[in-house]
Amino acid sequence: MSLKRLSLFIALGSVVACNKNVCSVDSLGGENGTEVGQRVYFEFDRPKPGQKAALNADQKALVKATAEAVKGGKGSLILEGHCDRMGSDEYNDALGERRASAVANELEKSGIEKSRLETVSMGKRSQPNPNASTPEEDALNRVVIVKQKR
Repeated sequence: MSLKRLSLFIALGSVVACNKNVCSVDSLGGENGTEVGQRVYFEFDRPKPGQKAALNADQKALVKATAEAVKGGKGSLILEGHCDRMGSDEYNDALGERRASAVANELEKSGIEKSRLETVSMGKRSQPNPNASTPEEDALNRVVIVKQKR
């Protein structure tokens, strides 16, 4: 089953609703802060090195909804770029950063001040779904999570 075919499932004790290649999740606490807005999921190995990190229309809609949710706030936002278990640590660190930067760029276009945004690559060392062993489970780790900094 592909990520596009997922409709509703439980991940890490949270309800996640998916449509096409994007999903939304309820707010969770975590190491860097409290999760806000929508999770933005990515296809395998996207964006490629040297490729402009453009988001598709569905991803942009999720980022815009997140921007609306955090516009009135004054605190910093951390954008965590996560990857699946495939590839080297070095490659996934760079991939996680490209993903986080793509979401940061779209948040800026949606009116969030650049000074509020901090990107961090979690690579594959810190995964939202750490026990992933199938392609469907791996897809849950190819994500950017936006958190309100503590």
